Amino acid sequence: MSSEFLKDFDSLLDQILVDYSNQDSAPDTTAGSITYIKAACLASMLWGLYRYQDYLAKQIFLDTADTDNLNHHGYILGITRDTDESDSDYVARLLAFIQQPPAGGNKKDYADWAKDTPGVTGVGFTGIAYVESATVITPREGLSPGNIAITIVPDNEFILGATGMQDLVDSCYEYVDAQRPVTANQLTVQQPTTVWINPHISVTAATGDTLDTDTMLSDILAFMNEMLPGDPLYRSKLESICIQDGAIAASVTYPGADVTTTTAQIIRAVTANISVV
Repeated sequence: MSSEFLKDFDSLLDQILVDYSNQDSAPDTTAGSITYIKAACLASMLWGLYRYQDYLAKQIFLDTADTDNLNHHGYILGITRDTDESDSDYVARLLAFIQQPPAGGNKKDYADWAKDTPGVTGVGFTGIAYVESATVITPREGLSPGNIAITIVPDNEFILGATGMQDLVDSCYEYVDAQRPVTANQLTVQQPTTVWINPHISVTAATGDTLDTDTMLSDILAFMNEMLPGDPLYRSKLESICIQDGAIAASVTYPGADVTTTTAQIIRAVTANISVV
């Protein structure tokens, strides 16, 4: 976004010299003349004022404010910066709060509260279009709308199933429970159940080509290990990754069909078997 306050010194000097010329039909405006010196002094002063106004204009908006003023915006909104959080990530969080403010306990509110718990990574929903990251919130089956179940995924997945995960579940529950409205009759926070799928894929190279199966393996594992709770695993997605990485054809031999999960399950992979045929 361009700023009307970004006038450079030479432009200001030229404008002032033009003003002098409008008052005197033939002023001496050569460098070193009295007119030029006066114009240069005025231009220097105005350049500083324009730069200061440009700075102030940028601090009004979250996405252009410097770090100190960005922190002040967050203080006003009641959203403190997380440890080591970058300016861009902090801006995104503040803008999300402004664009979708708390609404008295809707699904997004619960997701935001869960995300505010240190160690819980991201938020997301199943069944609707909005998906951001790795926490799923759904009404529990068989329960009234006043009962909320939250499935959380830690930023360190090595603690899944371990004591540290239960500590994170308890911490998340305590925080969300303190924020939620009384209209929610029951709150459950749980860790996801991991469904381990190590796919087998046959790939074909073009004549004379050598396929980089290490890159395929890395990309497939990265994709699978970022899947959300409730996300289905489509075999066609794995095949497309291999094709993007250089194969002219790819066929998943395991699993034999697309894999679906509940909103309390996540699909993960330790490795994948990729064979060139």
